[in-house]
Amino acid sequence: MERYIRIGDLSARYGIPKSTVYYLIRTQKFPRPIKIGQRRVVWSVEEVEEWINRRRKIQAQK
Repeated sequence: MERYIRIGDLSARYGIPKSTVYYLIRTQKFPRPIKIGQRRVVWSVEEVEEWINRRRKIQAQK
């Protein structure tokens, strides 16, 4: 079963400021949110964790 997370929880859990998340979305460097209501979006926890793991691998290669 896929899990989802809201922006506030995402920011707190992974230490990524909300403004940075939205900047990364605009620059197409972060998973796009899923709209679940008129004013509410969520992210797939799996997609976010995959994104973080890819970034860790890139950093480790430097």
